[in-house]
Amino acid sequence: MLRFGLETALCRQNLSFGTPPTVLYGGTGTVTATTTAVPSSSYPITFSTTSTDCSVTSEGEVTGINAGTANCQITATQAGDANYASASATQTLSIGKASQALTFGTPPTVLFNGTGTVTASTTATPGTSYPITFSTTSTDCSVSSAGVVTGINAGTANCQITATQAGD
Repeated sequence: MLRFGLETALCRQNLSFGTPPTVLYGGTGTVTATTTAVPSSSYPITFSTTSTDCSVTSEGEVTGINAGTANCQITATQAGDANYASASATQTLSIGKASQALTFGTPPTVLFNGTGTVTASTTATPGTSYPITFSTTSTDCSVSSAGVVTGINAGTANCQITATQAGD
């Protein structure tokens, strides 16, 4: 009688990521992944990263730490079992810049040939390290980049000031 042994291979699992989430600096988004093996091992898909520009929980919640292009790499992993080999896949995403808005303080009363100071603050936390600067195209007033307004012509609401802060 002739006997021979068969070696059985483990079934293969393949993981695929869903659409990458939009994640901004300081914001969050959720990555998702699915397995192509039906049925697959009963183990959950977990997420990890070695990136210093983002973090991710094992459930897939990504937090943006630094803005950049293709600077966050997430790995999805599913353990194997007696029938299925383990699987992993990687997704790269970009961490977008956070938005910021400037808000003016109470406008100063500026008399003809007098001065006053405008102020503004940013809504971004933390904001950029760049200063808020001021400018005008009005011929009825002038303004220094630091916000000192000088009245040139008398009038009502005749001086328009623009506040600007560079991004980083």
